[in-house]
Amino acid sequence: MKKIIFLISSIIILTLLNSCSSTYERKERAFINNTYNNVDISLVSFSCDIVKSEDDTTKITYFESDITKFKINIDNNTLSIVEKRYNIFDKGAIENIKLFIPKCFAIDSFNINSLSGSITMNIENKINNLKIKQTSGGTYLNNLKINGLDINNTSGNVSLNNITTNALKINTTSSSISANELKADSLLIKGVSSIVKISKSIINNNIDIETNSGNIDLYLNENITGFKLKASSNSTIKNEFNDFNYKNESLEINLKSLSGLINVLKEV
Repeated sequence: MKKIIFLISSIIILTLLNSCSSTYERKERAFINNTYNNVDISLVSFSCDIVKSEDDTTKITYFESDITKFKINIDNNTLSIVEKRYNIFDKGAIENIKLFIPKCFAIDSFNINSLSGSITMNIENKINNLKIKQTSGGTYLNNLKINGLDINNTSGNVSLNNITTNALKINTTSSSISANELKADSLLIKGVSSIVKISKSIINNNIDIETNSGNIDLYLNENITGFKLKASSNSTIKNEFNDFNYKNESLEINLKSLSGLINVLKEV
């Protein structure tokens, strides 16, 4: 009897998947000389690439079907992109959404909410606050200047390359976090089951990294002026500077891992 029920359930699911799969059509919206200083993006399943526009035109390329629609507009100084999905069994499109932003625009608030999809961002705009919230999917940020950066990622990798910011906050549940050539006044990372690697970076005041189960690798330039280190782990702690109060400087480093390795290493 159980086998019959399982077989019937499988047939129903396959039928739904086949009946709900739809053909996607590529579309494009362009806003010429429309200014805005806020961006709100809300996605269900699509990944999004955010890149610079070569002129004053804001352009979005995206894909729609009879099941998945997009609402895109500029209103009250805000560019809004919202994905509406009317059936969870839809397979989705292959290509990512692409947003082209004119580099002359200064963005005060940039908010991205993504249920399942990656976010890639490489623009030259000045951004006051960037907030990214994801359930599953990676965050890949490159060559950005931001006043405040806040990333909340439940299940997906976070990769930062050449980022300048005053305050960086990252909260993850299960991911790999890597930052290369990061410049920040303060860095706060909290992860439940996360691997953290910080390299070729300059943090001026505070570094706080905590993960329940995962290694922490913090690379510091061997000519660093100094730091105060507090490290806690049930596993091995390695400090190549051989001093937890190195040169008695004001940079405070707090590293905590319940069951992972902690490595404070000299940059090669």
